[in-house]
Amino acid sequence: MNKELFTQAVNFIIELDRKEHKLTQALQEYGGETDFMSFGTDHAARIAKWLEEVMGDDEGTISWWIWDCPDCGRADDDACTISYPDGEEYCLKTVEDLYNYLIECSYGKD
Repeated sequence: MNKELFTQAVNFIIELDRKEHKLTQALQEYGGETDFMSFGTDHAARIAKWLEEVMGDDEGTISWWIWDCPDCGRADDDACTISYPDGEEYCLKTVEDLYNYLIECSYGKD
């Protein structure tokens, strides 16, 4: 998968997740604390899983970056850095950084 298509797909997931969060907040004003996020979240998770398969990301780095790395890498360097025991580190601040990391680590190569 080329970088442009990968970037579009990841940004779509991020946007879908943010819209779903806003929708849930708005609906909770009228319906209590019910979680309304299952529809969009399910689709976003399926797209992320597909991207992981296409990119050969067996470690789930894409899902980690989207949902667990604070603000998709924009928070601070330590929170979005992958460190290896040999001292090598990768700071994943952007979708492009994530793509380059996956390619450099031989993911996405058949």
